[in-house]
Amino acid sequence: ATDSVKRQKMETDSIDNELKQKETELHYLKKLLQKEEKQNQTLEALVEAKEREIKELKQKLDKSKEKLKQKKQEVAQLRDKLNESSNELQQKQKRMNSLEAER
Repeated sequence: ATDSVKRQKMETDSIDNELKQKETELHYLKKLLQKEEKQNQTLEALVEAKEREIKELKQKLDKSKEKLKQKKQEVAQLRDKLNESSNELQQKQKRMNSLEAER
């Protein structure tokens, strides 16, 4: 009977030690998980900040493209006006030359 009690005590001690070991492992894993979750939150915040930054840059780019398009249209209009003025000037010059030739 004492052998049976000793065996039962050894088995109980073994289970108790295993339980303590598993609780220690669980505690460690929980700490590790908390650390990982904190890092994930930090990374998620960084990702969100970068996404906002990219969105703002895309908006700036779109505005800049629109301004460039307007400037190109203005340049084209000015070029047309310059050509018109240049043609008018040439015609006036021809008239002046022909008037001088008639004298």
